[in-house]
Amino acid sequence: MWKNYLRQILPDKSVTRIRSAMAKRDRDRRRKIPFTEDDLLFALEHVCGVRKGDVLFVHSSIDGLAMDVPPRRILEMLIDAVGPEGTILMPSYPKLPSYMYFRSEQVWDVRRTPSYSGLITEIFRRMEGTRRSLHPTKSVAVRGRLRDEMIAEHHTNVRPYAATSPYFKFVENGGKAIGIGVSARYIAFIHTIDDYLAERFPMNVYAEKIASGRVIDYAGREITVSTLVHDFHVRYDPVGFLRRNVPKERADSVVYKGREFFYADARTVFETGVELAEKGVTVCSGPLRGFLRSVAEIRFVHRRSGARERRRQESAVCVPERKAHS
Repeated sequence: MWKNYLRQILPDKSVTRIRSAMAKRDRDRRRKIPFTEDDLLFALEHVCGVRKGDVLFVHSSIDGLAMDVPPRRILEMLIDAVGPEGTILMPSYPKLPSYMYFRSEQVWDVRRTPSYSGLITEIFRRMEGTRRSLHPTKSVAVRGRLRDEMIAEHHTNVRPYAATSPYFKFVENGGKAIGIGVSARYIAFIHTIDDYLAERFPMNVYAEKIASGRVIDYAGREITVSTLVHDFHVRYDPVGFLRRNVPKERADSVVYKGREFFYADARTVFETGVELAEKGVTVCSGPLRGFLRSVAEIRFVHRRSGARERRRQESAVCVPERKAHS
């Protein structure tokens, strides 16, 4: 509870510094607990519920797993877990947040631009048989039976999580989202709720202006992709939303041998999210956080102003002149 409160009232830079310090502490702690390939196989099957033929959206952190196993081996284990009839999706985002990326006017090359969604996603992107959707900021890397269907139309809709996106097609195909080494805070497909309801969603989560970016496709041709960009003032609380509204057998965050995992049945989460959003309940925590942060900033400025005024008054105090001795 207190962590959520601090996130709401502290500036982003402070939150980032605190998270980095806590992440280092957690990494050091995890390293002391051995975690083997057998442990990961157990977690995939019994914690995350992965089965042959699954359509699996994987969020990952090599640091969070803290294993003495190469990332490629982890990917091989995931591919083996779903088998030849399965499909694996991973986020494949650029280094910068969306609103900053479009300001930078970079050219996004589907073949060469790295994924900054974690080391495992970058190696996955480079594997033979993996392809990415043509979207400069919300690209998804996919391999498996449904690959081409998943990525074919992502660039054709200004809403990045709409029916043409890999995220929505993942939901339609009864997918499972899992996190290995990460919590459900990183779950991506939950934004399909926003785009499915579009104007009927209770709040506006996008900036007003549609952004356009230059994209190089697999044939080496340059195209322009237009997209809505999330308003960075809006905050999301997927962990709390899932905990409050979705049964644990359908979605949950779990710590196993000191490592974070999560699983979520995409269809259940989507249908629950749509039903609640139509009643005004959403995964967004933006307005409350914005309000609390504004209060905190006003208090901070007031304290600074008060301290500055006190220093000014103290410096203005006249020191009595000493009388000259005759």
